[in-house]
Amino acid sequence: MENQTVGEVMVRDPVVISPEDTLSAAFGVMNRKHIRSLPVLKNDKIVGIITRYDLKKYSLREYSTISVEEAMSRSPYIISKDANVSEAARVMYQLHCGSLIVVDENKKLLGFIAKSDIRRISFAERFRRDIPVNSEIEEDSFEAGSENQKWVCEVCHREFTEKEDALAHERRCKIIGPS
Repeated sequence: MENQTVGEVMVRDPVVISPEDTLSAAFGVMNRKHIRSLPVLKNDKIVGIITRYDLKKYSLREYSTISVEEAMSRSPYIISKDANVSEAARVMYQLHCGSLIVVDENKKLLGFIAKSDIRRISFAERFRRDIPVNSEIEEDSFEAGSENQKWVCEVCHREFTEKEDALAHERRCKIIGPS
């Protein structure tokens, strides 16, 4: 995580919404995409961010009558694509926010990074040091008598003691998602 930049790990081409859209539209997109926030763009410029927290301020009945512009936060937190991932984590912690909009030097939207992205990176790095990750497993690395050998699915991080089970599970996870 120390050596990675935000630009290397960010979600590229994030889902965005217009300020003219309703809260119903924002709510629908967040649910379908399983995300907690949406950058708000007008004429390709970042004008705000709408989060699940913002939506909680209104009743479901109001969602169809209130625009994103009325409910959004107008000063979204942004970070440069060249910033270190550790710096992004520190900023999120200090600002008590769950995500940052990634921008270039002209403040143009490039991507999005969330706490969940940083947790995933941190978790993967931690286990790569301790447990062989499937992409690093070579055919000869499994010893028949090794009882402590474990393999971890790169998608859902489930642990396996049998290499074949781990590889079969990981293939399934990559195709249809974690169970």
